[in-house]
Amino acid sequence: MGMIADSLKRQYDLVWEILYEIIDFCPDDQWRRPDEGHLVPGRLAFHAVQAVEFHLDENPHEFDWFARGIDWETCLSQDLPGGDAMKAYVEEVRGKTAQRIEQLGDEGLLSPDKTMMRDDFPLAIDHVIYALRHLQYHLGQIDTLLHQHGSKSPEWR
Repeated sequence: MGMIADSLKRQYDLVWEILYEIIDFCPDDQWRRPDEGHLVPGRLAFHAVQAVEFHLDENPHEFDWFARGIDWETCLSQDLPGGDAMKAYVEEVRGKTAQRIEQLGDEGLLSPDKTMMRDDFPLAIDHVIYALRHLQYHLGQIDTLLHQHGSKSPEWR
């Protein structure tokens, strides 16, 4: 597979573990609390995980954003996946992410992006790193929300 691919898989694994803890630490009444715009932990988590799934998809042009019956931007909070359903989704995307990184390997990661989704992402690795940064950004938002409501939050890894 290669050193770069191995490193990326390790970094994703650390972030997935933080997300599992966030789900565990977030009280149910906060996870899907009445709408406060996008700043709802379950909404942010769903969006972030779905974005990883999209950016690492082999055919992002064919990605079905509504395959799970959820529009993260407009659905009611009560329609968001609960903690257990979210963990199952995370596990699914975690597996897809690892598989995609393994499939690309170092050579594929450093090759021109074949999806042509963004002009500013010339290499396949750009999508992999962007999705990781995006995931971490939203986990930081959720962590802040947990702190604001007096909940425990995961330790940095």
